Amino acid sequence: MNGIYPFLSKWTRIDSAILCAYSQPVFERVARKYDFGPKVWMLQSIGGMLIALLMWVGGIAFVTVSVKQSLLDAYGTSTPGVVKNVSFRTESYGHKTKWQTLDYEFTTGQGATIEARLDRPVREWSGVLDHHHLVVVYWDRFPELNAPRGVHRGGGALVLLGVLFMLGGVHFLCFVRRGLRWRRSLLAASASAGQNQSRQLPHVVKNYDRAGGA
Repeated sequence: MNGIYPFLSKWTRIDSAILCAYSQPVFERVARKYDFGPKVWMLQSIGGMLIALLMWVGGIAFVTVSVKQSLLDAYGTSTPGVVKNVSFRTESYGHKTKWQTLDYEFTTGQGATIEARLDRPVREWSGVLDHHHLVVVYWDRFPELNAPRGVHRGGGALVLLGVLFMLGGVHFLCFVRRGLRWRRSLLAASASAGQNQSRQLPHVVKNYDRAGGA
C-alpha cells in the first residue's frame, strides 16, 4: 500500500491529507505537521471508526434498496393506483431527452394510502398508463418502496452510491489504522523519554548517625 501514494501523487493533485491513509510515511509527515497528542489521536480514531460504520451502514442500505426495487415486479404486491398529476420536462445529454414526472397514490392491503412520485424518460411510460389509472407494485413491509408496474426507478445510481459509501468506509478504517499506529509510537517515545530523564536525575544518599546525635 505504501507504493500507492507516489503513483497517485504523480498523476493527480490529491492532497496528502487524503492519501495519508494509504501510506504510513506520508501519514507520519502529516501527523508531525499538526503535532497532536495521543489523546487527540485516540479521539480521532474513535470518530473515524464511527464514520466508517455509518458509511458502511449507509452503503449497504443503498444497495439493499436498489435490489428490492429491481425485484418489485417479480415478488412485489400489485394494487390499482390513481394518477394525481403529470408534468413534463426536457433535458439535453448530447441529445434531447423528454422526461415525465408522475404523482400517483395507491392503497395497500392494510388500508394505508401511499403517495409517490416517479420521474422517468417518457419512452419508459409507454403502455403503463391507462388514462388516469395504473398498476402499482409495492413491498408489504415497506410500501414506500414502490413503482408502477413496467417502470423501474434508477437503481444503478443507488448501487453506485452504495459502493462509494462503502469505499469511503474503507478509507476511514485505513486512516484509523494509521492513526492508532502513530499513537502507539508517540506513547513509546514518551515512555522512552521518561526513562532517559529518570536515569539523568542525581541520586541523593542520606546518611544518618547510628547513635542518633552529633
